[in-house]
Amino acid sequence: MGNSAIRALVNPSDSDSVTSLHGMPLEVESVTYLPMYHPAAALYTASLRKVMEEDFKRLKILLNKIDTHL
Repeated sequence: MGNSAIRALVNPSDSDSVTSLHGMPLEVESVTYLPMYHPAAALYTASLRKVMEEDFKRLKILLNKIDTHL
């Protein structure tokens, strides 16, 4: 999510940025959001590739937890 999407969906405080919220599951009105960098960011910044891989591992774990609660 970029700043605009986070502001629209999660409504964080003005001081919260994508970077500060990155990787932190946030629950708003029974919906869980996981702010992640856009995949294109890894194309432009090679050092983000490992971060993106870890993000998707974290997302899988989060989805498995949600699935077991349904």
